[in-house]
Amino acid sequence: MRRHVLQGGLLAMMVMISGVAGIPHASAQEEPSPFFINPGLNDAWWFGTKGQGFLFTVLPQTKAVFLAWFTFDTERPPQDVSAILGDPGHRWFTALGFYEELTNSITLDIELTEGMIFDSPVPEKTQTPGYGTMTLTFSDCSNATMSYEFPEQDLSGEYVLVRTAEDPENVALCESLNAELQPDG
Repeated sequence: MRRHVLQGGLLAMMVMISGVAGIPHASAQEEPSPFFINPGLNDAWWFGTKGQGFLFTVLPQTKAVFLAWFTFDTERPPQDVSAILGDPGHRWFTALGFYEELTNSITLDIELTEGMIFDSPVPEKTQTPGYGTMTLTFSDCSNATMSYEFPEQDLSGEYVLVRTAEDPENVALCESLNAELQPDG
């Protein structure tokens, strides 16, 4: 108990003399540097507990982001529907968008690709561009929000995304690239 009181008293004394005799004033925390899209974001990302995931590829030469979204149908197929390979409820979408320099957000056009079979060029694929849209907003090298809209299906939502694996080297690369993009960097 005494130790707690002493620590509290010491803290109060430090606050009282802050700015006196060369002791700096306590100041508000500095605002973090803005975050910008960069190739250090290339990785696997997911919804946390939703069981769905993404692969992001940032292409800085063209200011493009390509992604693959691995997800599921809006409801489970009937029990008697089977698949020879994989689950009949699996879905995947691809998306492409172009970003402005020095931004943390991008809107991508979602495409549906269907009609093919495993390991065969026939039948040819069918691609439906403009199937939906998605906006990604990165707050830092490990966190983002994703909102999506599929107008024809009247589906929309928003999720928080995190990296699937916090690879320290990839996160460090992202942070380094972000520092280089800072106006004063």
